[in-house]
Amino acid sequence: MLRRCAIFALVSILSLVGAGLGQIGSGEPPSVVTIRSITFDNKSEVPADLGEAAISHFVGTSLPKGAIKNLARRRVREFFREKGYFKAQISEPEVNSAGADPDHDYVVLAFHALAGHQYRLSKITILNAKVFRSDQLRTLVPLREGEIFDMSRMWKGVDSLRKFYGCEGYASASITPSMRVSDATRTLSLILDVTEGGRFRLAQIGILGLDEAAKRSLLLELQRLGASVGSVYSSCVFDHVQDGGIGAHGSFSFGSTLNGKTGLAYVVLDFRPNR
Repeated sequence: MLRRCAIFALVSILSLVGAGLGQIGSGEPPSVVTIRSITFDNKSEVPADLGEAAISHFVGTSLPKGAIKNLARRRVREFFREKGYFKAQISEPEVNSAGADPDHDYVVLAFHALAGHQYRLSKITILNAKVFRSDQLRTLVPLREGEIFDMSRMWKGVDSLRKFYGCEGYASASITPSMRVSDATRTLSLILDVTEGGRFRLAQIGILGLDEAAKRSLLLELQRLGASVGSVYSSCVFDHVQDGGIGAHGSFSFGSTLNGKTGLAYVVLDFRPNR
């Protein structure tokens, strides 16, 4: 359990990010606070290199004043988990003022943390993949057996698998991760359970806010990309479209509806100015 207090100190670095930048010089109290330093009150439960890395990572970070405790706790916990401390427990920090100037409020955050063991990945198993081979899907997960388990990379793998299925027309596919943990060996095996669902085809491409000539031009561009009525509904095509991969038709909003019973997808590109 918890033992005597020891403090990791930080050197202050000024950094402003996110909300509150527009208030600089306004004379109004800033809506964010900037972390001048953080401390951990139980050195024996937080390895020195982990604590120092966390300190270096978070110094200078600015967070919304009203949510500082919850956001800081979540981000520190995520940082520990990225370093393999899968069972890390982080308290909401004590927030102490560390000075201010007209544009910034500075704080010191004091955490109570239990890092626990550092875990390595022993195995990845992909279940219920019928359309694609498991070894093919495995290449999309950026984790390797024997490496320190990084939860953020696990979620990147889950997202890559979902996008891969979506590009192939399986727009409702889902990936559910679970883990089997061995405290004795300090390893975990990752299980990715795939629910593929059906393959969708495009039933309709609705275009709002363009004249008929522009609609025809846009439909030809989409057809060139592989999206036309009756084709497989590839989310990659429409991700590309939303990223600006079509001609100069102006900005638009995108919407889609999937009918799981019929396997049909309906999409709308809305160019209307007051959409």
